[in-house]
Amino acid sequence: MKRSDLRALILEDEEALMDVFKKVLKSIGIKNIDEAINEQEALSFLDKKSPYELFLLDTYGPCSFGPNFLKKARKLGYESKTIAMSSDTNAVDLWVNESKADYFIEKPFDINKLKRIVIQEFPEA
Repeated sequence: MKRSDLRALILEDEEALMDVFKKVLKSIGIKNIDEAINEQEALSFLDKKSPYELFLLDTYGPCSFGPNFLKKARKLGYESKTIAMSSDTNAVDLWVNESKADYFIEKPFDINKLKRIVIQEFPEA
């Protein structure tokens, strides 16, 4: 599958970071990006659209808790590759062991690390 055919969902409450994440994904060919600023909005996308190949999820936000969203998405059958993010280093265990995220990136994050992970998981076909 080409990266241009992938669908990504970003859960991030900070507008500036949301813009950075979208730019990074677009720079490596991902064009189909939905964005949510809270858990409820993110969950609403799961009912209305076809499967997502990639989730990019923040840990904490107003009315939002990324790990809860991921657990609910998994229960609905979404096996999307998941990159979790947080400035709280204690969140690693929560994401990786409890919520089963595929990757954890500490904020502030390295843009090149994010790109490497996505390119590694989704090489061009």
